[in-house]
Amino acid sequence: MSDFVRVLAIASATAIFDTLVVLWARFRFRLRRTVVLALFGLIVVLVGVPLLVSRVAATGGAWMETFDASVSLLHLFVAIAFGGIVLLEVALWLRARRRTTDVPASSTPVVVLDRREALAKIGAGTIALGSSLPILWGTFKTRVDFEIVEVPIRLARLPRALDGFTLVQLSDVHVGPFLGEHPLRLAEEAIARLRPDLVAMTGDLIEVQRIWVPSAVAWLRRVSNHARFGGVAIAGNHEHYAGADLVLGAIRSAGVDALYNEGRVIAPNDGGGFALVGVDDLSSERHRRGPGPRPAAALSRLPPDLARILLCHQPSYVSRAQIFGFDLMLSGHTHGGQIAPFGPLVLAQAYPSLAGLSQHDDLRLYVNRGFGTSGPPTRIAIRPEITKFVLVAG
Repeated sequence: MSDFVRVLAIASATAIFDTLVVLWARFRFRLRRTVVLALFGLIVVLVGVPLLVSRVAATGGAWMETFDASVSLLHLFVAIAFGGIVLLEVALWLRARRRTTDVPASSTPVVVLDRREALAKIGAGTIALGSSLPILWGTFKTRVDFEIVEVPIRLARLPRALDGFTLVQLSDVHVGPFLGEHPLRLAEEAIARLRPDLVAMTGDLIEVQRIWVPSAVAWLRRVSNHARFGGVAIAGNHEHYAGADLVLGAIRSAGVDALYNEGRVIAPNDGGGFALVGVDDLSSERHRRGPGPRPAAALSRLPPDLARILLCHQPSYVSRAQIFGFDLMLSGHTHGGQIAPFGPLVLAQAYPSLAGLSQHDDLRLYVNRGFGTSGPPTRIAIRPEITKFVLVAG
């Protein structure tokens, strides 16, 4: 069933804008347009409400936490509605053809195409085609065409013994109905070739539903096994949607270290190592699902003279993280905007950085573009990312 839903959702990504254009250009008469739009809305309600209720039930009845997932379901609603519109268009075409065949052979039908109507149809077709191609390309090509980004990071307090230490960051994988086994397998193979010292997962490993936890955690375990020091993971907002205790518990049971406002000394036998702190997601504090980021307690249990790296899902926390003496903060959450140009334009107003490396006083922030998608199962001009950090001493 998940494959069927995935196909419908992907197909519907090309239908959202096209449906509205076709409706407006095809049904010029007010009565007919009103009827068609009413039918469109009825289909969305009749199909959408049961699906939304089932999604709420899957997340334990938490209505606020279903918003992101509901955006994905919207594509399914529109796909079904668009199918109804196509059937209606076929019916109207057959009706017009029957009327044409009923005309006596002696009479010659005259077709008059108004200039305004011709321009409207040409414009509607051009807009529909122009909007479909980027979405189709983003769905079937860009969405699975991940990029490995290598970033050297100099840390003044890093021991010489750890010069060249490699840390691979994964973020926002969103294992679920829109991410199949093939891209996950390719990602695992790519990480194995990188031969990392440590793998860090910075939140949103799964989409929303708890049924994806076993397969997501199994994949994370396999990926972490390719690293010399294994893997660590933190909670993102989607872990809280599914239940942070459940997801983090499953991660720990699989042998991957889940940091929930906790710290670790990585490679302590190599000149003392460096401090790695993982904190809770910022949204849990806002919506009272958990304590939120609390790095102070974790740092109090670590040696004060080590280089410090913070794992925090949302880059918005960077302004508060500066006071704790971290050298580097690794985040995700933004997907780099996911759909250019509108995604970056909107999200740039909400986050200090959408992607890549940026400097915030003495703290460097890196925002990973994520591996999966949230909402529309497509990426337009923004590729998924796996980041390889090479730590440089001195």
